[in-house]
Amino acid sequence: DENKHEMVKAGAVPALISLSQSADMTVSSQSCATLASLAELKVNQDIIANEGAIRPTITMMRSRFIEVQREAGRLLANLCASESSFISLVVECGGHNLLISYLLSNDTACQRVGSMGICNLCTQSKFRQILIECGVLEPLCSLARSEDVELEIQRYAILAIANLASSTENHKTFVEEGTLAMLISLSTANDAEVRQYAAFAVTKVAQNAEVRDTVTEDGGLEPVLYLARTDEAEIQKQVLPALCALSFADANKVPICRNGGLEVAVRAIRDGTADSAFLACSTIANLAEMVENLDLIADSAAIPNLVSVLSSPSDELKRESARALGNLSANIELGDVILREGALPFLIPMIRAADPLTQRMAAMAICNLSSNIRNQIFMLEAGLFDPLVHETALSLDPKSKSDHETTRYNLLTLTNLAVNAPNHSMIIRQALETLTEFSKHRDIKCRQHAVFCIGNLCSNADNLEQIMASGSLRTIITYAFPSTDVSSNVQFQSVAALRGLATNPIIRVQLVREGALEPLIMSTKSNSIEVQREAAATLCNLAMSEENKVTMARSGVLACLVSLALSGDQQRELHAAAAIANIAEMVEGRTQERLIEEGVFKPLMRLADSPNGEIRREVARSFALFASKRDSH
Repeated sequence: DENKHEMVKAGAVPALISLSQSADMTVSSQSCATLASLAELKVNQDIIANEGAIRPTITMMRSRFIEVQREAGRLLANLCASESSFISLVVECGGHNLLISYLLSNDTACQRVGSMGICNLCTQSKFRQILIECGVLEPLCSLARSEDVELEIQRYAILAIANLASSTENHKTFVEEGTLAMLISLSTANDAEVRQYAAFAVTKVAQNAEVRDTVTEDGGLEPVLYLARTDEAEIQKQVLPALCALSFADANKVPICRNGGLEVAVRAIRDGTADSAFLACSTIANLAEMVENLDLIADSAAIPNLVSVLSSPSDELKRESARALGNLSANIELGDVILREGALPFLIPMIRAADPLTQRMAAMAICNLSSNIRNQIFMLEAGLFDPLVHETALSLDPKSKSDHETTRYNLLTLTNLAVNAPNHSMIIRQALETLTEFSKHRDIKCRQHAVFCIGNLCSNADNLEQIMASGSLRTIITYAFPSTDVSSNVQFQSVAALRGLATNPIIRVQLVREGALEPLIMSTKSNSIEVQREAAATLCNLAMSEENKVTMARSGVLACLVSLALSGDQQRELHAAAAIANIAEMVEGRTQERLIEEGVFKPLMRLADSPNGEIRREVARSFALFASKRDSH
């Protein structure tokens, strides 16, 4: 190598270029060979090019002598390894086309230098599309899959394809022409370099979300995981974008987590740049969408790493970290770990972040964490309530740019807090007005979540008068109707809210006056047993009012009670029997006659033998009441 540089410094290059153009085959080939050897040194490449070697070299590549072609091709291939501007001259003069033609040569040495030269050219992004348009892919694939070519030629060909795969615009061509499938196949080759180059190419294609499904369906995940399992940090860094892209596909989430991809992502959170940490957090967030992965992710020490980047100045990084933590906190036990690692002081301010997506992910994480009642006291002590209510109320402003999805999460957090009775007074005092407004909101999900929260508040008798005063009743009654626009869970929550309201002697009368009977009657025929149970309990409560007894007897409730009493479900049977007894307390008028006409004796006789003592007591009470009226004997 020392001699090579000394020869160039001594000024041998111009003479060698002149000799390379000799008509004498031996002189020409030896001169080209000497220049090719000198060009193996990076420091010599610019000097050789600046001395005007490019054009005569391309000319000699067209020599009628194969020996000259070989050495001229080797010279150009070595020069193509340079990143200097003179390489553009190679393409302008058609050198790339000659190198492509060498790939198709019957001469092994020409194939070798052609594949090496193309491989070197492909390292520069500005030439990749030109090479594809010139048809380089087909001969490269032919050499890559051939079992008859030299191993070195095959390696160069596959490495050239891997370099071409670094340009996203080539990926569609890779899929259409079967190159991707070939690379996946070669990723299991016996030769370690062939296997690694092929896997690297697949990894580059896998980073493209547009072909993610094709990569997954063709088995492209395994080559990516093969590289992920290597110990080389630089290779793992290259693999991370592909893991992130592939982790969006459900079919890949579990294999990535179990076969080496998770460890790469966890390490990259702290060991890499902010960009790498972002990809790593995004990958873990995707993997955490599968319940099967949650324990593995927790065992990998991902949670401390995720919490550590919540203080990053990058909104994107914080957002993906919060998304990952939010998905993990769907598991109650992992929620405890997340709190212990100190996530709350970062997540709570994030619900006021300027970036809407960051707000959304933080709101989602807080919502999931609040689903565990044990966590709520810590969250409230950390100052959650004021920013939560403020951001929720802020989105009521028509001019607000608040994200509806974030608002939904905030409303669900309030709903979770409302499950815990000690939180009710605070919610009633500071958030009831906001909840009432949301129960009439233009966004259907926001309306539903507000009704959920109010329904939870209705379970506490101390809240009922304030809830009625807030004007929420009309909305609750509306959602108690079965509808294709809302889930049975919404109907259940609304009926449950009516059940709670109906425990108040004054309010239960108002419920019937406001038209609550109609949706309750329809709810007794719901496909959901839970809805039927809540409806039966509500009717039982309503029937305790003297004014309501007559109205219920006249409005079609009796047939529903008979049906519920014959349901075979002890909860529905108990509430139906109690409701019948409550209505039967109205001795005056035709109320008892209506009960008898609707056939209440049949279910009462059957329930007399119920194993449930409470049901038997209500049956006995009913019979006693019927017996107290002479004309019902």
